[in-house]
Amino acid sequence: MAELREVYTKIGFSNVSSYIASGNLAFQYQKESHEKLQELILKAIKNHYGWDVPNLILNHEQVKDALDKNPYKKIEKVYFTFLSDTPTQENINKLFSYNFEDEYYQIIDKIIYSHTPKGAAKAKFNNSFIENKLKVMATTRNLNTTNKLLEMSK
Repeated sequence: MAELREVYTKIGFSNVSSYIASGNLAFQYQKESHEKLQELILKAIKNHYGWDVPNLILNHEQVKDALDKNPYKKIEKVYFTFLSDTPTQENINKLFSYNFEDEYYQIIDKIIYSHTPKGAAKAKFNNSFIENKLKVMATTRNLNTTNKLLEMSK
Protein backbone atom coordinates (compact mmCIF):
# COMPACT_ATOMS: atom_id res chain seq x y z
CA MET A 1 0.00 0.00 0.00
CA ALA A 2 2.92 2.37 0.65
CA GLU A 3 4.04 1.97 -2.95
CA LEU A 4 0.51 2.60 -4.23
CA ARG A 5 0.24 5.72 -2.05
CA GLU A 6 3.48 6.92 -3.65
CA VAL A 7 2.04 6.36 -7.16
CA TYR A 8 -0.93 8.56 -6.23
CA THR A 9 1.35 11.23 -4.76
CA LYS A 10 3.48 11.32 -7.93
CA ILE A 11 0.43 12.12 -10.07
CA GLY A 12 -0.45 15.09 -7.90
CA PHE A 13 -2.78 13.79 -5.23
CA SER A 14 -2.27 15.08 -1.69
CA ASN A 15 -3.10 13.70 1.75
CA VAL A 16 -3.06 10.16 0.35
CA SER A 17 -3.96 7.54 2.93
CA SER A 18 -4.86 3.88 2.70
CA TYR A 19 -6.94 1.45 4.65
CA ILE A 20 -5.45 -2.00 5.22
CA ALA A 21 -4.18 -3.92 2.20
CA SER A 22 -7.44 -3.51 0.35
CA GLY A 23 -6.72 -0.98 -2.37
CA ASN A 24 -8.89 1.58 -0.59
CA LEU A 25 -7.28 5.00 -0.72
CA ALA A 26 -8.43 8.45 0.29
CA PHE A 27 -6.87 11.52 -1.28
CA GLN A 28 -7.36 15.14 -2.17
CA TYR A 29 -7.09 16.49 -5.68
CA GLN A 30 -8.06 19.53 -7.62
CA LYS A 31 -11.59 19.64 -8.95
CA GLU A 32 -11.90 17.10 -11.74
CA SER A 33 -14.66 14.78 -12.80
CA HIS A 34 -14.55 11.29 -11.36
CA GLU A 35 -14.12 9.98 -14.90
CA LYS A 36 -10.97 12.07 -15.48
CA LEU A 37 -9.53 11.03 -12.12
CA GLN A 38 -10.28 7.38 -12.88
CA GLU A 39 -8.45 7.69 -16.21
CA LEU A 40 -5.48 9.37 -14.51
CA ILE A 41 -5.27 6.62 -11.87
CA LEU A 42 -5.69 3.85 -14.45
CA LYS A 43 -2.84 5.26 -16.54
CA ALA A 44 -0.55 5.77 -13.51
CA ILE A 45 -1.09 2.21 -12.27
CA LYS A 46 -0.57 0.82 -15.77
CA ASN A 47 2.69 2.80 -16.12
CA HIS A 48 3.97 1.78 -12.69
CA TYR A 49 2.83 -1.84 -12.37
CA GLY A 50 2.15 -2.82 -15.98
CA TRP A 51 -1.47 -3.85 -15.57
CA ASP A 52 -4.92 -2.36 -15.95
CA VAL A 53 -6.74 -1.96 -12.67
CA PRO A 54 -10.24 -0.52 -12.90
CA ASN A 55 -11.00 1.94 -10.14
CA LEU A 56 -14.08 3.58 -8.73
CA ILE A 57 -13.99 6.97 -7.05
CA LEU A 58 -16.51 8.02 -4.42
CA ASN A 59 -16.57 11.28 -2.53
CA HIS A 60 -17.50 11.77 1.12
CA GLU A 61 -21.14 12.57 0.34
CA GLN A 62 -21.56 9.43 -1.76
CA VAL A 63 -20.17 7.18 0.96
CA LYS A 64 -22.29 8.91 3.60
CA ASP A 65 -25.38 8.59 1.40
CA ALA A 66 -24.68 4.87 0.92
CA LEU A 67 -24.52 4.35 4.67
CA ASP A 68 -27.60 6.50 5.29
CA LYS A 69 -29.67 4.52 2.76
CA ASN A 70 -28.55 1.13 4.07
CA PRO A 71 -31.77 -0.92 4.40
CA TYR A 72 -30.06 -3.41 6.74
CA LYS A 73 -29.13 -0.98 9.51
CA LYS A 74 -29.55 -3.42 12.42
CA ILE A 75 -27.57 -6.21 10.75
CA GLU A 76 -23.79 -6.64 11.01
CA LYS A 77 -23.02 -8.73 7.92
CA VAL A 78 -23.93 -6.08 5.36
CA TYR A 79 -22.08 -5.51 2.12
CA PHE A 80 -22.13 -2.49 -0.15
CA THR A 81 -21.56 -3.11 -3.84
CA PHE A 82 -20.81 0.19 -5.52
CA LEU A 83 -21.59 0.21 -9.24
CA SER A 84 -19.65 2.24 -11.82
CA ASP A 85 -22.79 3.03 -13.82
CA THR A 86 -26.52 2.73 -13.53
CA PRO A 87 -27.41 -0.67 -14.99
CA THR A 88 -30.19 -1.08 -17.51
CA GLN A 89 -33.58 -2.12 -16.18
CA GLU A 90 -33.32 -5.28 -18.27
CA ASN A 91 -30.08 -6.25 -16.49
CA ILE A 92 -31.50 -5.34 -13.08
CA ASN A 93 -34.46 -7.62 -13.79
CA LYS A 94 -32.05 -10.37 -14.83
CA LEU A 95 -30.09 -9.99 -11.58
CA PHE A 96 -33.22 -10.09 -9.46
CA SER A 97 -34.50 -13.20 -11.21
CA TYR A 98 -31.94 -15.14 -9.14
CA ASN A 99 -32.71 -16.14 -5.59
CA PHE A 100 -30.10 -17.78 -3.40
CA GLU A 101 -30.91 -19.33 -0.05
CA ASP A 102 -29.94 -17.10 2.90
CA GLU A 103 -28.77 -14.27 0.62
CA TYR A 104 -30.68 -11.01 0.59
CA TYR A 105 -30.10 -7.97 -1.55
CA GLN A 106 -31.61 -4.69 -2.67
CA ILE A 107 -30.51 -2.07 -5.16
CA ILE A 108 -30.83 1.61 -4.34
CA ASP A 109 -29.45 4.04 -6.89
CA LYS A 110 -26.01 2.68 -7.91
CA ILE A 111 -25.50 0.57 -4.81
CA ILE A 112 -26.47 -3.00 -4.08
CA TYR A 113 -26.92 -3.72 -0.40
CA SER A 114 -26.60 -7.37 0.51
CA HIS A 115 -26.84 -9.44 3.62
CA THR A 116 -25.39 -12.94 3.76
CA PRO A 117 -25.82 -14.46 7.22
CA LYS A 118 -23.48 -17.37 6.40
CA GLY A 119 -20.73 -14.98 5.30
CA ALA A 120 -19.59 -13.46 2.03
CA ALA A 121 -16.96 -16.14 1.32
CA LYS A 122 -19.69 -18.70 0.58
CA ALA A 123 -22.09 -16.30 -1.14
CA LYS A 124 -23.16 -17.03 -4.70
CA PHE A 125 -24.37 -13.44 -4.98
CA ASN A 126 -20.84 -12.02 -5.19
CA ASN A 127 -19.02 -9.25 -7.02
CA SER A 128 -18.27 -11.33 -10.13
CA PHE A 129 -21.87 -12.50 -10.34
CA ILE A 130 -23.13 -8.91 -10.05
CA GLU A 131 -20.76 -7.60 -12.74
CA ASN A 132 -21.69 -10.47 -15.04
CA LYS A 133 -25.44 -9.91 -14.73
CA LEU A 134 -25.48 -6.10 -14.64
CA LYS A 135 -22.71 -5.53 -17.21
CA VAL A 136 -21.11 -2.78 -15.10
CA MET A 137 -17.97 -2.59 -12.99
CA ALA A 138 -18.62 -3.20 -9.30
CA THR A 139 -16.64 -3.20 -6.10
CA THR A 140 -17.89 -4.59 -2.81
CA ARG A 141 -17.01 -3.48 0.70
CA ASN A 142 -18.29 -4.66 4.06
CA LEU A 143 -19.93 -2.38 6.61
CA ASN A 144 -16.76 -1.86 8.66
CA THR A 145 -14.71 -0.87 5.62
CA THR A 146 -17.44 1.43 4.33
CA ASN A 147 -17.60 3.16 7.73
CA LYS A 148 -13.80 3.52 7.70
CA LEU A 149 -13.91 4.98 4.18
CA LEU A 150 -16.41 7.56 5.40
CA GLU A 151 -14.08 8.51 8.25
CA MET A 152 -11.07 8.71 5.89
CA SER A 153 -12.93 10.87 3.38
CA LYS A 154 -13.57 13.73 5.82
